[in-house]
Amino acid sequence: MATKEERRKAQKFVSKFIKTLVILALVFGIVVVASKGLKKSLSVSTTGTSIGQSFRAGNNIVTLTRTLEADVPTLHRNIENNRYRIALLVSPVDNPVHERLIPISDGYRSNDLRLAHIIGFDGTNVWCDADQIEGVNLETGNVVGAEELQQANPAMDQFWDDIRRLSLIITTKSR
Repeated sequence: MATKEERRKAQKFVSKFIKTLVILALVFGIVVVASKGLKKSLSVSTTGTSIGQSFRAGNNIVTLTRTLEADVPTLHRNIENNRYRIALLVSPVDNPVHERLIPISDGYRSNDLRLAHIIGFDGTNVWCDADQIEGVNLETGNVVGAEELQQANPAMDQFWDDIRRLSLIITTKSR
């Protein structure tokens, strides 16, 4: 059987242990919250730049844009690690204040987007070519992939291997 002195020492140890755990948990929580806040305050975000020309699509002016994804700057920055996202900026002709930015895709390197451009407008979708053909439905804002375009247009199977011919067809159809 433990004596009063041993019990007192054990209780003192347990209370110190619990206090230490609570302090460590609080410090860990503060560090986590501070690191998230610090990352957000140190990250660089941009509004984006246009890629190529703007086009009229119905009652809208559309522009393909690229934006540097937010990152934390470092002393020895390696620009190969920069990643970009592309989006379609849609500005109504009659009310340019209500423009909207529709994200298309992200994770691109700078060189991946040097040939990105708007292919054309078919009355519903604005078709873009970054590393693959993607369409943006201007009414819903949904992004449509090349698979849906192929399924909807089986007669165009002969054109899928050459983007120049496909570009000509979509551009001609939009006029």
